[in-house]
Amino acid sequence: MKSSLPFEIKLTYFLAVVLLVVFVGFLIFIVVLSNRKQVISQKENELKDAEFKNILLQKEIEVQKEAERERLRISRDMHDDFGSGISALKLQVEFLKLSKHEGFLDEHINDLLKSCDDLNHSMREMLWGLNSTNDSLESLVNYVTIYAVNFFKKTKIKPHIQNAGYQNKIIGAVTRRNLYLCVKEALNNIYKHSLAENVIISFEQVEHQFIIDIIDDGVGLKPESPCGNGFANMDSRMNSMNGEFRIVPSEVGLHLQFVLQL
Repeated sequence: MKSSLPFEIKLTYFLAVVLLVVFVGFLIFIVVLSNRKQVISQKENELKDAEFKNILLQKEIEVQKEAERERLRISRDMHDDFGSGISALKLQVEFLKLSKHEGFLDEHINDLLKSCDDLNHSMREMLWGLNSTNDSLESLVNYVTIYAVNFFKKTKIKPHIQNAGYQNKIIGAVTRRNLYLCVKEALNNIYKHSLAENVIISFEQVEHQFIIDIIDDGVGLKPESPCGNGFANMDSRMNSMNGEFRIVPSEVGLHLQFVLQL
């Protein structure tokens, strides 16, 4: 007669088998959970990859749209600037051909030379705007400085350039051109309307803002001032690049400020 195992041993075997099954089940659960996490992580990475590629694609599309807008603008500018300039030259030459009074020749030849200078300046402006190596704050500051000095050279207004320091950051061609045109219009208004003797043009960076201040010592802003459209143009240009155009209160003359977010 076979002797049966004691109950305690049977219980021990049973518990060992149960623990082994639980342990194997736990291992299977861990493996499945780990695989699931890997699958989820892989899907998340694929999704991030797709989102990143989509962002790059959107940026590329925006760059292409920006380039197309710039090409259209250049086309319009060339048509307006050179078309009108060439027409003016043609009319002046035809007038000189028909003129029989030599006394008028000097005056009209001077007008003709001025038209040539204006056309040449428009061409140089356009070339500066098209050259991508000029897409920096430093290039903008240098170009504005040269323009201001030359613009006031034959006037009674003395320009004073102040540079309080800035980081030479890259800026887009459209932003660069808009800032330049704002300054150009401001200086033109000073020459025409301010009766100023001095104009300060200062450049500085305050945190993430690049600021151009234009301050003159002229008659200031009067209610009947004809600069309204010019101010509207400046405001529109600055708004188009998320910047600000400000007329800063001043006891003497006029203080204009252009603020670009960097």
